[in-house]
Amino acid sequence: MLKCQALSLRRPPHPPLLEDIHFEAEGGQLWVLLGPNGSGKTTLLKTLMGILAPSFGQVSLHGKPLARYGYRERARHMAWVPQHLPEDSAFLGVDLVAMGRLPFCKGLRGPGKREYGMALGMLDSLGLHALAYRPVGQLSGGERRMLWLARAFLQTPQVLCLDEPTAFLDLPRQSFSLELLQQRCRQEGLLALVVLHELNLAMAYATHALLLKGGRVLAQGPAAQCLQTPTLEALLDMPLMEAHGPHGKTLLGPRPPPPCPT
Repeated sequence: MLKCQALSLRRPPHPPLLEDIHFEAEGGQLWVLLGPNGSGKTTLLKTLMGILAPSFGQVSLHGKPLARYGYRERARHMAWVPQHLPEDSAFLGVDLVAMGRLPFCKGLRGPGKREYGMALGMLDSLGLHALAYRPVGQLSGGERRMLWLARAFLQTPQVLCLDEPTAFLDLPRQSFSLELLQQRCRQEGLLALVVLHELNLAMAYATHALLLKGGRVLAQGPAAQCLQTPTLEALLDMPLMEAHGPHGKTLLGPRPPPPCPT
């Protein structure tokens, strides 16, 4: 579904932001992008979506170069939840979610009665009806992030890119959001690309992983192969400690320093 070859992004005289990325993903997969701050995760996500143009290489969607898709056509295939959300303070929650249907509205027409009905239905299905008629500017960061997720789902994309979707969310909402993504990937053939920092969430929900370090791919492929402790230690340049969680799951955390001698 989504493919890039020899993808690089450079802004001389600075070091390359991305260098020689080869990547291919299919519907039904949930990819996590992991790496230290500044490793190129958000830049790669934006380049795969066509928000940034690569210096070298090409991104293709369904075998067609992404650069040949018009803006509206691309928006009918791909949706985006950014890391830093716009204020959107002039809108109600239902207004924001209804905008997910804009790529399908004819001409310059905005969302109408049908689109608002769909937005309310989406909010109901996600347990967010209480946010429908509240001003977005008065909502918490976590509530706004859930509205943006609802908006992205209403867009019915084939590829959904999310940059740190669990930021500002409490633990139940983190699990709820990733379970929704996992379910839609499995049942609807959605391809999800998710930037995360939480290793244990990545291990719990990802089918595949791409590990970036210094703008280059350190590892990529099935999550069970990539998310191994030695690989993650090399990615983060820090020792990790393993613990055994429920159902035989491995949990990771920072390895504590040795006790100070008395």
